[in-house]
Order: sequence, then structure tokens, then C-alpha cells
Amino acid sequence: MIKKFTLLLLAMLCVAGINARVFETQLWSGSNEAESTDVVEISASNLSGLKAGDAIRVYITNTSGASYAIWYGTDKTTTPRAGLSAHSDGWGWVSSGKAYEDVTLSAADVTNLDGKKIFIQIGNTSGTVLTKVAHFGEVTPSSVSDNLLDDSWASSKETPKIFSAINSVKMGDVLRFTVSTGTTAWTWVQFKLTDKDGTVGQFTGEGSEPQGNNANTSFTLEFTISTLNDLWKIMNSGFGVIQTSNDAFTLTAVNLLSYDDSHDYTIDIEMNSDGYMTYSNSVNLDFSGTGLTPYYASSAKEGTVTLTSATTTWNWQGYILRGPAGPHHPKVVADAKASYPTGNLLKPNIAEGTVKASESGDTNFRYILAKKKEEPADIGFYKLTSDHTLAANKAYLETNSDLTPTDSGNAPALKLIFGGGGEGTTAINTVSKNPVVEDGVYYNLQGVAVKNPSKGLYILNGKKVIVK
Repeated sequence: MIKKFTLLLLAMLCVAGINARVFETQLWSGSNEAESTDVVEISASNLSGLKAGDAIRVYITNTSGASYAIWYGTDKTTTPRAGLSAHSDGWGWVSSGKAYEDVTLSAADVTNLDGKKIFIQIGNTSGTVLTKVAHFGEVTPSSVSDNLLDDSWASSKETPKIFSAINSVKMGDVLRFTVSTGTTAWTWVQFKLTDKDGTVGQFTGEGSEPQGNNANTSFTLEFTISTLNDLWKIMNSGFGVIQTSNDAFTLTAVNLLSYDDSHDYTIDIEMNSDGYMTYSNSVNLDFSGTGLTPYYASSAKEGTVTLTSATTTWNWQGYILRGPAGPHHPKVVADAKASYPTGNLLKPNIAEGTVKASESGDTNFRYILAKKKEEPADIGFYKLTSDHTLAANKAYLETNSDLTPTDSGNAPALKLIFGGGGEGTTAINTVSKNPVVEDGVYYNLQGVAVKNPSKGLYILNGKKVIVK
């Protein structure tokens, strides 16, 4: 039901319920041709869950119109045929070229069908074939919000009606708009969703097709929240409505409908075998119950980076995640439900991109989290001495002074101090080569690259060497 298509929401109100969130459950499929004496039988066990207002949808292929009989009972020879209320004489008609006919159930039908079967037979119209029978109906929402509209709104083509953010919204929720039309016959009602500043075309989820409507009536449109783009906008910014037809209408109610299958939008994160990784995202995430703990770099000094734990992460910030290897699924949350990390030294890398090297004399020094290949396999932040391609949704450390230890020996890394003060180690799955210890570049004991080393002690590929 929920599709992630990039669609412009072009909404046209039609008869009440036509845009409602619906289900269709197949009861029978096959090929039952006209002039056949065969009767399609739907067992009582397949008819559970029927309610008033649902329909038995009869699919028929035909070119010149077709008749069909539909009745219920304990067997197909029931006499007289007990017709459903929509067809009290037991027969219905499907117009030429129409794909199906709905037999809408009354409360009495639902009662009468308890423990009974449904039988369908095609009339003798040549070229007619019964292909499928289905139970069709509207999904009942588990909750309906109060009216989000502070007062009725007279439609406008110049000024949109703006609605506040709903930070509790979920994927699969539905915005239901109720409108009333004017006195002109066959009033054409049409509007679009906008973002909070009135820009059209910013919403991409499921809408409805244009429809005409008679005057002096009330209609509904339902918009399904089915993409992260729409969820994030409604959750944090809100939305607007603007008229796009020539005929005026009045918006009388806007409600948010939630369903049993409405759900939080989650992000998939695969933790590596070492249990540590850098991370960033363009949305806020709640890591409660995931087993992962996010940390931001609250401070740093020579040789160490201090990490402060959090429960939620803020969009466009860098973090270190710590926890068990394997898949994890934090949920997307609104700004109001996420904590902003102050003084964070970790920078986001949302899309794969190049992190610039820390050059001599530069006021910004950049480090990536890495693990040395040879023993001791030191793990920490290593200063970049050449440009480095960093994978999407990762992070790097940036400081305004060089924090590489003065005498780094065989481990030129910034060690990690986790929240409680105890030292921790970490790992990385975003780099295949330690950019400092295996780059073939000579460094002095302050960690500065030296192109033409003279006599003295240097670091080369993570080891002390003496140039004579």
C-alpha cells in the first residue's frame, strides 16, 4: 500500500471515502466464462472480518456489458436465492468496459452472511469472464487527532493555509482534509500541499487524482505520509495548503489518522566487528533500545579526544557509535526530541566525499578514525597528511591546533576517552589504509611531514628511523 514514488501531490476532492486508505483481500481467482453452468463459491471461512460499508468486488472482463448473479446461503441451490441488499433480485450489471462491480454490504448483509457462503454466476453475455472476487474496504484508523484547523479556511490561490509541525507523526499516517463546496453546480475543487513558506512541489507521497464534485456537499481527501521527505517536513516544519482550481471551496477540518501499521521511520546501521565507528546523518536519530551509544567529541587536547555520550543524535553532526556488531535500527525523531551537541569537534560526511589534508601552517587539522595494521594495532584518530575519500554517513575530527602527541613513537594517534573518564579503544571500517603509518612519508617528532629529511630522528610508516 505504501509506495515511495516521487510524485507531485495534486489533490482533487471527490465523493466521501473514495480517497480513503483501503485494503483489498482476494477471495477467489480463476476463469469462469459466460454461459457456463459453473458457480463460483466463496467459503464462509474466507468471509471473516466483513463489516458494513465493505464491498464484495466482482472483477469481470467484458466488451458489451455483463450480468451476474450473487447470492448467499449454505449451498448454491438455495431457493429462493438470498440476494445481498445491493441486489435484492440476485442480479447485478457491469457496464461495458468496466473492470469490476462493487456489491456494498449493509449491516443486515453482514449479519446474514455469518456462517454462510457467497455464490456468483455469470449471465449469458458472450465474451464475459469472471476473473477475480475480492473483499474490499476502508482501513479503520486506530486513532484520529483533533481538528488541526483553528478555524474554517476559505480557499485561496495566493496565500496558503499553514499548519504547524506534528513531531509525533509516523510513516503510514494519513492527513485527512474535509471541504465543503459552494452553490455552483459541479464545483471543481483542487489544491496542493506546500511547505511552510508556501512552495509547491515539496511533498512526494501518495495523493489522489483530480475529480469533479457537485455543489453543496462535503468531501474528503486523504494524503498518505509514505516518504522520509514528507515525514521529515511534517515532523519538523509543518505544511501548507493552497488552492489550484478556479472554483472556491472551504476547508472545514484537517485530521491526522494513525493506523495499526503506522510506524517510526528507522535507519539501518551495520556495526563492524570491533564495535566502534564514526557516523553522521541528515536526520535526527533516537538510539534508545538499539544497543548502540552515540558519542560526540566534546573536547580534545594533545594525544586525547574526550567523548560525551548521548541518547539521540542531531542532524548534520558527527558522532562515534559504540556497541555490539551487527544490524541496528535507530528511529528518526523530530528536532524537539533530539539533543544538540554543543562544542562538537566531529564533522559530518553525509555523502561520500574528500576530506582535505592537514597541511603545514594550516589552522584546521583533520583526523580520521583508523586502526594500524601491524602490532601494536593502535586505534584512534590519525592526522590526515593527504586528501582522503571518506565514505557516506561517516565523520572526521577537526581541530584548530595540531593534537598529535609530541613523541608519538610507534603510535601516532589521538586516543579516545569515553564519557566516564576511562580510556577506550575503537575500530573503523571506512578506511583500508592507515593514512599516517603507511604513506611512505617522513614525519618529525611533532607529526609534521618532511619532504627532504636531513640528519635526525623521524617517523616513517609508524616506526622510528634515523636519517644519517
